[in-house]
Amino acid sequence: MNIFIRCFFCIAFGFLAISAQAQTKYRLADYMPNHAGDSLLFQNLNPAIKEPILIAWPDTATFKGQTVLERTESTGGRRLELLDPAEGWKLFLIGFQKNTDMIFEKPLLLLPAEVEHGAVYRSSSPFSVFSSGRKLGAGIQNYEIKVEGHDTSRTPLRNFGECLVIITTATRTDTDGVRRGYEIKEWYAREFGLVKMAGEAFTLDAKGARTRVVKAAGMLEKAKVAGESYKWND
Repeated sequence: MNIFIRCFFCIAFGFLAISAQAQTKYRLADYMPNHAGDSLLFQNLNPAIKEPILIAWPDTATFKGQTVLERTESTGGRRLELLDPAEGWKLFLIGFQKNTDMIFEKPLLLLPAEVEHGAVYRSSSPFSVFSSGRKLGAGIQNYEIKVEGHDTSRTPLRNFGECLVIITTATRTDTDGVRRGYEIKEWYAREFGLVKMAGEAFTLDAKGARTRVVKAAGMLEKAKVAGESYKWND
């Protein structure tokens, strides 16, 4: 075959491969299947902190007339969220320690029900902060989530061969006037949920540079998903 024809087919095939990858889509419910009663225990990779990280979905809750799922964390944080099969991943409330809640003016659609490889999704909403029913202030929360695509993930529980990888960057101005945020990379295994995470929390100075950076990471050790318990060597 003529060398120029061979080169043409190689280039054409390469473009097709790139195009196919760029158009790959993922159904979010396949990678975020967690429901009430599920829990995930992570090995804490911060050498200064020995306690594991526990993320759990203990029950559903009613929020502004809608049934949502409560997510709790051993760090003291909590969320009210919902994975709507038609609309996508919604966030209603973020809770902090000391009975303080950040409630969004409208539900934040973090990701649509089907996400595309390489796409970046942005969302924002005004919020109000309440403590024991008393309003402390207000602000705006911003999210930017990049879909990196598929990857493998090795964890103490097992090796997961098919994970959806996303990178979330969140920023806000708190009621004390300080701009805070975090960036986290997460691996979600098909029909299992979050299995690995690595990121950092930070504050932003007047020029937008990150200061007071605190790093965190975790890998899945044990899990309870859809009534089944999983541990190492299962």
